Amino acid sequence: MLVPVDRIVWAKLEAGDKRAEAAFFGHIDGGPRSLDEALNFWAQAPAPQSGFGEVSQVGRNVDKSGGKRDRVNLPSKKDEKTKASVRALHDAGLIHIDSNALKQSERDVRIGFGNTPDQVKDRVDEILSRYPTPLIDLLGQDEVRIRVVAKIDPAKDEFGRLLPGVDGRYNGANRSITVTASALHQNLGVFDEELVHAFDHLLGSRGKAGRLSEGEMVAFPGFAEIGKTIKSQFDSGEHFIDEYSKGNPREFLAAWLKEFGAIDPEDREVLRGISPVMYSVVERLLDEGFVREAMR
Repeated sequence: MLVPVDRIVWAKLEAGDKRAEAAFFGHIDGGPRSLDEALNFWAQAPAPQSGFGEVSQVGRNVDKSGGKRDRVNLPSKKDEKTKASVRALHDAGLIHIDSNALKQSERDVRIGFGNTPDQVKDRVDEILSRYPTPLIDLLGQDEVRIRVVAKIDPAKDEFGRLLPGVDGRYNGANRSITVTASALHQNLGVFDEELVHAFDHLLGSRGKAGRLSEGEMVAFPGFAEIGKTIKSQFDSGEHFIDEYSKGNPREFLAAWLKEFGAIDPEDREVLRGISPVMYSVVERLLDEGFVREAMR
């Protein structure tokens, strides 16, 4: 069976995105469970005979780093103002790393962080530093708490059934982000996605009610146009990054920002092709100067 793979799906599979792997390989009984497994199987298969044409070599050039390379390509800022904004979150006691966050994690996670919570803290700081300092400061002003754990207990749906386990969660009711040490180690954008949910909530209503992406509420007038644009792009039904982004405007925005960061800068034109409008929205939300001016 041949299954089409676009560049975004390929990028996710190449980086070891667990959600993409489950969607793409999960239905194949006894088959590969990751892109690396599939490519290794392919490399050992006999050469195709007549009728198949030329086989592409793209897959043979995949990085074999075992998924440990950085998934997110947004640069972390090293300036003193950014460092001060992140440090202020620590000083306010808003970032907490559970004592068992590493002890109860998988062995590769413990080794990856050198068995030291300080390296987990450094990864949290690195990811926070990817975003404009006014947004980092807003986390502190509205007391968004960030907690790193070994495992997140499954939530329940409206019928009381357990939902699938997750590696990150934003709780709007108490303005808190929970993320696993494993997600931070893999650096696949899980923490980034939950941060976007928090920013969305704070820019919409300072964490009290609606989200910016829903287009009806805005805490800072400078973001009013962006909020309406996100909602109209979602409502158009034509600019989705993946199936998950079709759920609601919140997931739509988070998927766009996460994907923008996941793709190498030179390859981001594929996103502009999906929607030049959303591409511009993401650029502005990540622009220090725009965000600072919009929050005046």
